[in-house]
Amino acid sequence: MLYAVISDVHANLQALQSVLRFVRRKPIGAWLVLGDLVGYGANPNEVVRLIQRLRRKYVVRGNHDRVAAGLDTPELFNEIAAEAVLWTRKTLLPALRGYLRHLPAGPVPVNTTMVITHGAPIDEDMYILSDYDALLNFERTSARIVWFGHTHLPIIYIYTTDGQLTRVPIPPVRKIRIRLDPRYRYLINPGSVGQPRDRCPWLSFCLFRDTDWTVTFYRLPYDIYGAQRRIRRVGLPDFLAHRLMIGI
Repeated sequence: MLYAVISDVHANLQALQSVLRFVRRKPIGAWLVLGDLVGYGANPNEVVRLIQRLRRKYVVRGNHDRVAAGLDTPELFNEIAAEAVLWTRKTLLPALRGYLRHLPAGPVPVNTTMVITHGAPIDEDMYILSDYDALLNFERTSARIVWFGHTHLPIIYIYTTDGQLTRVPIPPVRKIRIRLDPRYRYLINPGSVGQPRDRCPWLSFCLFRDTDWTVTFYRLPYDIYGAQRRIRRVGLPDFLAHRLMIGI
């Protein structure tokens, strides 16, 4: 089966539309959506509707989804993120707020091999940013592949059969395919669709084929100017528009 793996769309309609156009002729068997559908961007209703319409999907909530749905407060967010998520909460249609409210916390099993989560399998709000963070999660989980988001940085952590940990950062190139070893275990972040933070403004996502255990990372251009115009038009902080162009 071919899986499309996306994370951290953050209400960036233009970026999500680019992903959907790119894969429309590919035989996607299921979508893995790793949370933070909303927050930061200016089109939360449109993005949530598009996610709802995906034919076969596994979706977990992110921290921005949780706050936008009214399940949590933004007290741990920085000032700009808090302003954006509270605007999102007011802007979301009630039915779509309800959809976010009922999204499960990760980890959620996809099959006997894979689980999905937003931050980390041991804590949905945890950032996996170091070898130590990865090792801690490998020690407390048993899935062969854990798909995670939250950091907005594409990366693979590998845990071998002899207990060795390897980190594989993914360079910001248009396409890179990596064959996984079914004997090993993996933590894989597809990067962010809506707000990349690795100094490359192009959106990031993955396709995974379970028949040969290959994961392909893609970076695609999209209508960044359109996303910026929309952010400014609705009165969200200008920094949220500016950062899209420089990938931070």
